Amino acid sequence: MWHDARHRMILDHLDREGAIGIAQIVAQTGVSRETARRDLSELQARGLLRRCHGGAVRPGAAEPQPEPNFGVRLMEAAEAKQRIAERAVALLPQRSHCFIDAGSTTAILAKALLDRTDLTIVTNSLPIARTLTCAHRVTLLGGELDKDRQGTYGALTVEAIRRYHLDFAIIAPVAVDAAAGLTNYSMDEALVARAMVEHAGHTIALAHAAKLGRQSRARVCGLGSVNTLISDQDDIADRLGGPCPECLRVLTAGPEPRAPAGTVCTR
Repeated sequence: MWHDARHRMILDHLDREGAIGIAQIVAQTGVSRETARRDLSELQARGLLRRCHGGAVRPGAAEPQPEPNFGVRLMEAAEAKQRIAERAVALLPQRSHCFIDAGSTTAILAKALLDRTDLTIVTNSLPIARTLTCAHRVTLLGGELDKDRQGTYGALTVEAIRRYHLDFAIIAPVAVDAAAGLTNYSMDEALVARAMVEHAGHTIALAHAAKLGRQSRARVCGLGSVNTLISDQDDIADRLGGPCPECLRVLTAGPEPRAPAGTVCTR
């Protein structure tokens, strides 16, 4: 793709999605990663975008605070994450094939899955792969290893995901908002989660209450692409910050067993 056409494609994508990753530019234009980075630098110099780790966002976009390291996140809202994980396990039929993305909530989910031995798991998370390999059939996706996040990311990871079509994608975004949808802090995390959503029959999003009604900088997908949202509070729909564009099954993983909170639907 020619230089000017690439720039138009990048800016059009930013208008629609608010962010774009290096891997997306490479996949859509066929240029090298070095050329993609140079394009972003040129557009930033013209004030048309702002570069960030792994890609770029619209100019003037607020800069969210980075996530704490993985060990710290494992301790945050641990009880709520445990309840959410147990609720998610109960949704998976026997012999399901599942994507699971890297994250602290999904790492807790992996431990909750040790009571079963029937699943096929495809993940980009080292801790999840280590936890589940003794009980389930596990594939660890290739790609660039990030030692701080304990996962694999990048164009090779996304390309590997595209070779599959699985029953479930189980993802744990940084934030969930009615308007912004599901977002992650890093573009490479968002691209991996997005690819999992696109190549699964059913998407389950896990998010404790502090993540609801918030947004980070890299969009994974809209709420319309999610089939089930599990959180730990009864007022999930209110916390999302507005009406949802499509029907969404919302489940509460409260401290006591209870019926599903129902659906959120506007038409």
